[in-house]
Amino acid sequence: MKALVLDIETTGFMKKSNKADVVEFASQLIDTTTGDRLGAIEKRFRPTAPIEPDAEAVHGISAEMVSGCQPFEKFIAPLVELINLQVDVLVAHNASFDVPFLKQVIQRFKPECDLELVPTFCTMEEGRWATYDGKSPTLGELCYACSVDYDRDAAHAALYDVEKTVECLNFGRHAGFYDLSSLKPHTVSVSKAA
Repeated sequence: MKALVLDIETTGFMKKSNKADVVEFASQLIDTTTGDRLGAIEKRFRPTAPIEPDAEAVHGISAEMVSGCQPFEKFIAPLVELINLQVDVLVAHNASFDVPFLKQVIQRFKPECDLELVPTFCTMEEGRWATYDGKSPTLGELCYACSVDYDRDAAHAALYDVEKTVECLNFGRHAGFYDLSSLKPHTVSVSKAA
């Protein structure tokens, strides 16, 4: 099974505005059987909405830093094609934020692209074993439990977070904490608009 481990950095929370956008996307395609990394993507985007101060405080990406980048809209078609041709499951740490946000932005710009059939796996929600009190762990807490080095200063850069999520996913799979075998790989997930 092939998993696309992903992370996004955004202009803000979708709940505040349905116009929130992606400013950074990173992913690694991995073979979940072997743990091999098959490819990586790291891109920044010029958003269609202003970057909220709270969001910038988390990820450190300013409007000036992305002013010369392409908009995320231009990346949607190749991303959806990658997912449809090579990906069986989407994996994220805090998938309950990243995946619905990503799907909502994709639907806003390319309504004909439907990713609803792609199963997701959340290393945060499924990582409660990593904390003493059973709460969902931060990525730093998960890394600590998995003996994965974690640099707080590098955190919240999308590619760094993806790399750490991959390391924790592989540790958790080998230790028997994470089981992706129960997920059904998706088949066709793009519908053509009539």
